[in-house]
Amino acid sequence: MRKAIWLLVLTDIVVISTVLFLTVPLGTGRTAKAQDRDSHLTKPRASYTNCYYCDYLTEYATAPYNCGSCTWWAWLNRQDLPSDLGNAGEWDDNARGRWPVDTTPRVGDVVVFDPGVQDAGGWGHVAYVIEVSSPTSYRVSEMNWAGHWCQVTIRTPPPPEPGVWFIHRKETSSPILNFTAELYGAPSNRQSAAVEIEVREVGSTTHLFKQTAGTDSNGQCRGVALSGVQPGLYDLYAKPIAPSGYLRKKAGYVTLSSGTNTVDFSKGGASKFAPGDIDKYGQDNLVNILDFSMFLDYYATDNLLADFNRDGEANILDFSVFLDVYGQNGDGEVGAYGHSGNQLAPVQSSTSDAYVALIPYGGTTWNVGEIFNPDIVVDTGDYATDGTDLIVLYDPCILEVQDEDPAKEGIQIKEGTSHSPGKMYSSYPTNHVDTSLGKIYLRGTIDVGSQPVTTGYGEFGSIRFKAQCGIDRTPVSIEYVPQFSADTNVGGSESKRDVLAGVNSFDYRINGDPACLIGDFDCSCEVDIADVMEVASRWRMTAMDVGWHPRYDLDRDGNIDIVDIMKVVANWGKSCQ
Repeated sequence: MRKAIWLLVLTDIVVISTVLFLTVPLGTGRTAKAQDRDSHLTKPRASYTNCYYCDYLTEYATAPYNCGSCTWWAWLNRQDLPSDLGNAGEWDDNARGRWPVDTTPRVGDVVVFDPGVQDAGGWGHVAYVIEVSSPTSYRVSEMNWAGHWCQVTIRTPPPPEPGVWFIHRKETSSPILNFTAELYGAPSNRQSAAVEIEVREVGSTTHLFKQTAGTDSNGQCRGVALSGVQPGLYDLYAKPIAPSGYLRKKAGYVTLSSGTNTVDFSKGGASKFAPGDIDKYGQDNLVNILDFSMFLDYYATDNLLADFNRDGEANILDFSVFLDVYGQNGDGEVGAYGHSGNQLAPVQSSTSDAYVALIPYGGTTWNVGEIFNPDIVVDTGDYATDGTDLIVLYDPCILEVQDEDPAKEGIQIKEGTSHSPGKMYSSYPTNHVDTSLGKIYLRGTIDVGSQPVTTGYGEFGSIRFKAQCGIDRTPVSIEYVPQFSADTNVGGSESKRDVLAGVNSFDYRINGDPACLIGDFDCSCEVDIADVMEVASRWRMTAMDVGWHPRYDLDRDGNIDIVDIMKVVANWGKSCQ
């Protein structure tokens, strides 16, 4: 059944790719399938389009007002208010004497419209004040206005008049938080969500403050009072919990003042909250194979956990979003999901001609079982360097790295010796092989004060590969992304800059039996769903992307696309000889 659904997904991808992607409407004509498990999360289409998260909130919190109503939304943004304020039109009377109430708007207020005032219904209406331009001009975020049940709207009401009241916050020295939390995959006008905010001491795993606050249709929330939090330095965490399945994000080392503080968790829209963590209701904070398994269960249904773009069905559009976020972890710093590590300042010289290459060049043929030794050479050009960082990528299912120094822990490659007088660099503090990822790490540096800086051409290292199986082409390449410092680079001794201008990488041919199994990325001797997800998780990557590995580019066109996925699927179920 899983394979059938997966092939349905791939069929959709092929159809879309042949019609120039998204030129025809999708998500129509299918019958929604109810799920045996989690059936309470599958909502009828009619109600889903206007209210897509009320049922979710009950998994995390109990609200004292009916979800979908104006009072629920107002309380969600002002949880300092009690649960006994009654109907919307009664809030000002029931709050008076316990909270400040008057006729002047302030950001963070709840505005109360008495029954019949400014088009409020017979029960009255409440909204949350998000912006104030003057005592007579303000904007609100509200729910269920003009009969739109559970729908969040933003509007500018008429100037205050008799029957319009504002419930202020109590005077407090606690910091006030404005924040932005946009959802990846959701339309720009459907960013409203219930977001759980946590404040922790720096480095702590326990929270000092936790509260759910509602964002408007643009992903904005204003005026959250961080009760009990004193001004100081903190880690802030945010996680959308309605809709569910989004990874938590962290804003570290935030200085909170006694006034209003602004945190953009989405980096101006460039780093939106990632969906896809749909197993266990999004509690493991990771998008992985378990989530993909559940996505297959929900595919072609209207289940909200998998309908990332809110069009009423989990379809190929949502699958594309899932591929983009697959493999991500939560709690990444704002603007970066785990990309870190700088060894040199990532600034290149425009006149550099330094390069790194493998010898022998591409097209060389080897035999199964044979050991061959490609050399890594570095030419620093006219630049004096004090170090080189190198990462070589290879396919560990096809090539095996032979240990050069059994006396040392781990698998070592041979350090270069041909550069006169002796080694190219005096010290090689990093020399290890990751046989699961197919990555070799080698770093050479000078001992400052005891060796002149290195200039010119030399052998940096030599790799002993043993061929495991026959194949027309297997890549051995040097990882290099321009102006990214955590890959291969050549360090200028004075500028401390990466002066590397380029690399030369090659494919090698291996003759003999057994033949390599195309698409067996986990070296299990069988092509299955794990291998499909290995390549699918790198959807749309090119050689200029961090995390690129050429072994997944099966058609050698420089990017991971539908052709590479289909090449894996073509070998589905095959096993090694």
